Amino acid sequence: MGLLRFFTLILFLIMIIVPAIGNPDVLEFRIDYYHSLISINAEKEVKPGKYGNIFDWQLNAALKLEDEVFKGFIKAVSNIRFDAWNYGRDLLLEDLTLNEKLFNYIKEKILLQPSYTDNSVKVEVEFPFFGENGFVPIIYKAGMDIGRFPVYPVTEFSTDFTGLVIDARGLNRKPAIAPKIFDEEHNLVYFVDFIYPEYFKKWGEVGYTDDPYYHDLRDRVGDNPMRVVALKNEKLMETDITISNRDASILLQYEGTKENLKQGRVIIIIDYK
Repeated sequence: MGLLRFFTLILFLIMIIVPAIGNPDVLEFRIDYYHSLISINAEKEVKPGKYGNIFDWQLNAALKLEDEVFKGFIKAVSNIRFDAWNYGRDLLLEDLTLNEKLFNYIKEKILLQPSYTDNSVKVEVEFPFFGENGFVPIIYKAGMDIGRFPVYPVTEFSTDFTGLVIDARGLNRKPAIAPKIFDEEHNLVYFVDFIYPEYFKKWGEVGYTDDPYYHDLRDRVGDNPMRVVALKNEKLMETDITISNRDASILLQYEGTKENLKQGRVIIIIDYK
């Protein structure tokens, strides 16, 4: 390991594990899988100096607050579940260049707008997973094997589906950026590798909701989605889902449906808190 790589690793570990001296009065983060975003709430005390005035002291606190927001962001990313085996911390340690890319993302994409008082500087900011300002595609890639769906014998007639809705409530499923959907024979029915990268950047592999009627996500799956109930499978990792062989075979009969799946038109209903 080169000297620069070694020091980058040490800095990353310090940021996510060791409390820094002079931490702000408040540094909180929240990961919201339902709305696909990270929320950061930070506050820094304004400390009067020997010289200057209130504006100088506020500016000094605001500049320090920017660094703290980045630390909070890295801590939040480190705790995101990306797939069955990896949290963000695993991916950041595996590729140390991601820290610099995320730092540049914040500097280029996100404009912090602090609020000031005589005593503190505060900021509340959201970092979307996906979309124009999304950070997840910086870390995680899609489309490695587009359209590699399993082939089933056609057993019954159906129309093309505009998307897929899976009800996985009551199964203790945990959200992730890239869950896997299997059939009962453990054939991989759907995964992030199967979808177009541009749609992954737009809205991710799947959308999560706890609303059984998925009101906020109906545009994603269209007017005629296939609705299925996930099966209990204690052998699976907690991020992954099993559907029946019959449901999988009906789903994947037609190319129109497969095209919609390649566009990430999938919703998973879970009861995650």
